[in-house]
Amino acid sequence: MLEFFTIFSKGGIILFSFKGFRTNKKDWESFVNTVNSLIKTGFLQDKSDHKHVFEQGSLALKYKLDNKLELVFVAGYQKMLPW
Repeated sequence: MLEFFTIFSKGGIILFSFKGFRTNKKDWESFVNTVNSLIKTGFLQDKSDHKHVFEQGSLALKYKLDNKLELVFVAGYQKMLPW
């Protein structure tokens, strides 16, 4: 199940964000920290993989970079659920 979805520019401006209805404050903070880790390790240090999946703890993020529009699309879900 999709828990989190966001679109932001490469400059860091959040254009759209969706949080699942069942997501509580603790889970939301976990997703925010995981997205920040994705930005630090995946984009700034250029350690992204060819599958475009970032995992941290029990959370997984699938992301897509659009260089033409300079946008980043990120979908977050629990790692125990395969995608």
